[in-house]
Amino acid sequence: PQSTGSGFGWQDNNSSQLFDSGEGKHVLLRYGDTVSLLPEGSRGVMAYAGALDGRPWVEILRAGVQVPPNMRDTRWRIKPRAQYGEAKHLAKIKKEGLWDGGRNLPFPPVPDEHANLDEVAAAMCTEHALEDADAVRDMLHRLVLAGDEASGNEAENERQQGKIIRYGDVIELEHVSTGRVVTLTKNQAHERAAKRLECAELGSEASLVVLNPAFKAYSSGEPICSGHLLVLKALKALAGANYALNLGTKHGQDVDTVLGRSLQISGETVVDCAEVNATTGEGRPTAWRLVLFERFEYSPLNQRRFPEFHSLLRAEQIMCFYHKEAEAFLEYRPQLGPAPIFRESARVSLKARKRASWMWKIESLTLFRAARPVVSDDSQLFRVKHVVTDTYLCQTGGILEMTSDISAPGTTFSFRNFSPEENPFEEKSIQDKGLVYIRNASGATLQQKQRDDEAIVSKDNAPSGHGVVIGEPWKETPAILNNAPEPSERDALLLMPVLPGSFKSVIALRSAVHVIDDFGKLLLEIPAGENWTNGSNSASPSMPEGE
Repeated sequence: PQSTGSGFGWQDNNSSQLFDSGEGKHVLLRYGDTVSLLPEGSRGVMAYAGALDGRPWVEILRAGVQVPPNMRDTRWRIKPRAQYGEAKHLAKIKKEGLWDGGRNLPFPPVPDEHANLDEVAAAMCTEHALEDADAVRDMLHRLVLAGDEASGNEAENERQQGKIIRYGDVIELEHVSTGRVVTLTKNQAHERAAKRLECAELGSEASLVVLNPAFKAYSSGEPICSGHLLVLKALKALAGANYALNLGTKHGQDVDTVLGRSLQISGETVVDCAEVNATTGEGRPTAWRLVLFERFEYSPLNQRRFPEFHSLLRAEQIMCFYHKEAEAFLEYRPQLGPAPIFRESARVSLKARKRASWMWKIESLTLFRAARPVVSDDSQLFRVKHVVTDTYLCQTGGILEMTSDISAPGTTFSFRNFSPEENPFEEKSIQDKGLVYIRNASGATLQQKQRDDEAIVSKDNAPSGHGVVIGEPWKETPAILNNAPEPSERDALLLMPVLPGSFKSVIALRSAVHVIDDFGKLLLEIPAGENWTNGSNSASPSMPEGE
């Protein structure tokens, strides 16, 4: 990417959009659904990767690419309007600091419903040497009311799950991966005359968004379908002005810097980016499409209501593929070469810790219903993505290897149930702990290459000059594709879902490594021989030049 945010050439090329107007034309949006936000007139999708400034961005994808490289960061859940009156009062009490004499003490736990607030306030005054018992009691009272308000918001959110969303409804947009809420601020955005948006840890009245039709073809109260054009207008006015979510045209930032630091992605898949801000707009505001990503039934909040949905294998799930016959996990480590392998291991319990190199994600080819159930059908194609390296399983010629090019030929695969009685012409769901075959578009099946003990290089028989043996070759065998018309029972793979906690730890560690790597690059840019301690950039006499 060469742009520095001075203008977008991609706005002149609208011939290929990320959303087909025929997709989901009659699919109603409901509370609890997860959606992708696509601005009209570009090949972009709104994303947030947890950056400290909280600023959301729109990633502009190159022509021919239909899904972003960081689909996990482009998911937004539609939540019903919450109440924030008591939370606002509590925030005001904290800001004024009258109850603790300006000492900025943390709020205590919410008192029990049967507690005597006068006694609790007196005990706090004694413990912290506070003087104004009435102010402390008022703070405790507001704390109880704010807790009740939060409980009411949770109950209302659960009650509204699955209800149809209509024009004129007031909603909140929650970022699924981080739990943060899109919020309007008073701060100026990169673009003049626009206000900055941030993904705030807690929602507020500035997080409430009204869903208005982009055109007069629809009226207030009519149901909204996936892909309808909407104007996302902030309910709260700032200085008497009403603001709407807007796709900025100038941000003045280096694109590679934004992609690398704010969105933590790289490569040629994303060719530009734009700030998402809020503006009053002299002309027509930006129109957005809310494209269904995942239905509300699959939300963790609804797992007890719909257990049958949560037992199915779905795209966007993180899985391990275990070869039962070989007692080995499908693995990829770049230091061993470009090809995936099978590695022997006895960690077969679902709760057993899994290596990060065993974690794979099943990825859809489109954004519409990207988290759809995976069915046992050779015509239903998906990509198989390695989580840690962000590379894809790929067939190159007759060789199975990994690639970072999402649009490379040979990256699509299908899944078939391991079931002798299954009708190959009947669509059937796959259980998330079932046995499957992984097949490429031409019907070849992924399998373990038969072990050749004489060809294995181990630590004991490594040839002279071989150097350090990476990994444990005596436990590792290649993964290959078999073109046999019918797969062997030996090659069925057991699906093993990765626990959410394990996956979050891997993502957090990968993010930390990304930050450290970026910081290291900045350090390398400091001219050699200069001393930056104590605010001075004079040459250091104790460090020879170049060290």
